[in-house]
Amino acid sequence: MIRRDDSGRYVGHDASNEVGYKRVIPGSFVVHLRSFQGGFAHSPIEGITSPAYTVFAARCLSFQSDRFWKHWFMSPRFIHDLGTVTYGIRDGRSINVDEFMDTLQAYPSFEEQKLIGLTLDSLDSLITLHQRKHDQLATLKKSLLDKMFPKPGSDVPELRFAGFTEPWEQRKLGELASEFQSGDFIPASDIADSGPYPVYGGNGLRGYTDHYNHDGLYALIGRQGALCGNVNSADGKAYFTEHAVAVSANESNDTGFMLYLLGRMNLGQYSGQSAQPGLAVGVLKAIETFVPDKSEQRAIGSLFARLDSLITLHQRKHDQLATLKKSLLDKMFV
Repeated sequence: MIRRDDSGRYVGHDASNEVGYKRVIPGSFVVHLRSFQGGFAHSPIEGITSPAYTVFAARCLSFQSDRFWKHWFMSPRFIHDLGTVTYGIRDGRSINVDEFMDTLQAYPSFEEQKLIGLTLDSLDSLITLHQRKHDQLATLKKSLLDKMFPKPGSDVPELRFAGFTEPWEQRKLGELASEFQSGDFIPASDIADSGPYPVYGGNGLRGYTDHYNHDGLYALIGRQGALCGNVNSADGKAYFTEHAVAVSANESNDTGFMLYLLGRMNLGQYSGQSAQPGLAVGVLKAIETFVPDKSEQRAIGSLFARLDSLITLHQRKHDQLATLKKSLLDKMFV
């Protein structure tokens, strides 16, 4: 339950009907019309809600912790058991509130309830923190990508590191690379869930194999079907399939910079209009773009590499904590 103004969308109502709305106090629960994700929303705030909803709270908050029940009502086990008091034939079936109120629920002492609620609340706060950090960094990266590369028709970016003032020079992609070629075919039987060397295709990691065909940092361009123009990267010994074009910068340029340059260029537009789009290496090499000197390339590539590392870190922490919470929900409730 959130305030209407925080919903992110317009929610209209007739103010004259508010007299019939139901009061929601902090610590109470609102039963949704459907059982999606349990259908029981905990409210940390006071307000009113539509009379179409059922609102309930513990008889005595000195014996029942709303924070405990908040997590219990969202636990996979509770949602599964909720099927005994729902009706309908589709997902999101209606909840029979009267039958729900007659069900038996096992619960621990008030002190244990508080500890369980506090533990899971702390995890929720950390999960939210890492998600927020991830989103903020992703937004920052997008903004910097827009400002640190020249806009169409310009040869200088809006934002630069101190000391760089020269205009960027127009070059063909093929002139920037020491290697610019498609990967090799690999049988599906040679790709496993584990192995010494990763296998990359047009959409990134596909699995692992026991041999490699490239070594070092590369930008990879998807070259077939819906993945045309998709850009990802690989660093170290790896195997690149024929669905990817491997690009490595020459001595005058920086591969780390090229990775972000290629990612901004909408390369899919050069795939043609056939039923099965494809990117030819020769076509890619002839595409023109603007680039700075190598020292500025390195500064830009290093900045975005650090941002990507932080974004990945917060995403990993978020996922680890979400997995931990799921495990605790399975183990801390009977």
